[in-house]
Amino acid sequence: MTRGRKHAPGWVPQQHGAWAMLVVPAVTGTVLLVRDHGWRWVALPVLAITIVGYFLLNAVTLWLKARRKPRYWPPVRAHAVAGGVLGVAVMALGPGLTGWLVVAAPLLAVALVLASRRRDRATLSGLVTVTAACLVTPVLWSAGLPARLPLGAMSAAADVAARRPDQVRVVAFVTLLQLAYFFGTVVYVKTMIRERGDRRWFAASVAYHAAVTAVLLAAALGGIPALTTGVSGAALVLATVVLALATARAWAMPALGPLRGRQITPLQVGLVEIGFSVAVLVACLLA
Repeated sequence: MTRGRKHAPGWVPQQHGAWAMLVVPAVTGTVLLVRDHGWRWVALPVLAITIVGYFLLNAVTLWLKARRKPRYWPPVRAHAVAGGVLGVAVMALGPGLTGWLVVAAPLLAVALVLASRRRDRATLSGLVTVTAACLVTPVLWSAGLPARLPLGAMSAAADVAARRPDQVRVVAFVTLLQLAYFFGTVVYVKTMIRERGDRRWFAASVAYHAAVTAVLLAAALGGIPALTTGVSGAALVLATVVLALATARAWAMPALGPLRGRQITPLQVGLVEIGFSVAVLVACLLA
């Protein structure tokens, strides 16, 4: 009985690759917060609720996929209580941050609807969950804005955009960079695991990465000033190089592995992704 409880489903997420999608935005957002505004204690419950939220989403997804079987409910309840406590702390220390729920709630609702239909591995589910994870960066940065009321952080961000537009551009750039890279990872991993050997997914993955690389190259050459003004040249160059290498990876790994009938293990795929995630983080911090 004790062993069954220890290994009860839903307590700890098994999708370990998702940690990079939490760590990179969290570290980036914290560094931008301190750099532009100084430390704010509300960042601690925001960081904690990011982790608990991931655990809760995982638990609810499993519960819905299992048709709400009682044995899947305890982790949902526990993580929801912990998230509620942390949510109260966020509202007490930074009430303006609650306005971000207007953005995050629809994304999470879509993810849960897909989970209830057992489509949590769909590309749309990957897009909305990656987007929600990447929002951690602007949420943490906006914790330093002088907002007192719900939605106030967003209105304060608009004021900062008018007075200090370079800060907002940097936050927008690193958030979009994270989103572009991690969504590309979702597509690429499909070509290595669930859709391995499917040449349509392979072509889509390579084309996506090449398109993102082309956009970054144009930005590095000064072709998108509305987004990149204020962003350091080192960050633009490194981001372009990383996505170019990611494009090569999107072609080489499936071409040398699944498309030739050779097995590349999830662990091997994950180790490569750790290196790319670290490089993306460095590019974000250089911005």
